[in-house]
Amino acid sequence: MSESDNAFDRRNFIKTTCAACAGSLLAVTLGCSKKPEKEAGDAPVSESTTESTKVMIAKCGIICTGCEAYIATQNNDQQALAEVAAKWSQQFGGEFTVESVTCDGCQSIDGRLSGYADGICKIRSCALDKNVENCAHCDEYACEKLEEFFQQVPDLKPRLDEIRKSIKA
Repeated sequence: MSESDNAFDRRNFIKTTCAACAGSLLAVTLGCSKKPEKEAGDAPVSESTTESTKVMIAKCGIICTGCEAYIATQNNDQQALAEVAAKWSQQFGGEFTVESVTCDGCQSIDGRLSGYADGICKIRSCALDKNVENCAHCDEYACEKLEEFFQQVPDLKPRLDEIRKSIKA
């Protein structure tokens, strides 16, 4: 596979995965970029994962908790994982296995990560290197790498912009 074919497959994979994730939890997606209201005595709230809404926002702004692979992993549903692997293999022309789609989300450090999140995703690697919760927390936001990603998945920019505004407030 050539470099351009690989780039196209990655781009197609990201677009389709984001669309599936957004569609799965549309109601959550609409409000996920805002912090939930904090009540007295509550623990600090993270933009990336909140206990009250169980929303995990990836380093790049994707909602991990809306992804069909994440949902199947959390439900320990091997049949659903096999279906995701088969679906993604057909959609992206690659060989996906249950192991390669099993994922506890991008924010997971010790958990299971999809084959893409575990080593291929340059945005996740960069955010981990810079020790930022997500790209909105980075001093270099929005870098060239992220701007290129926004061209593929433009819906993520407003989410990260909103998180960034809440940080500055």
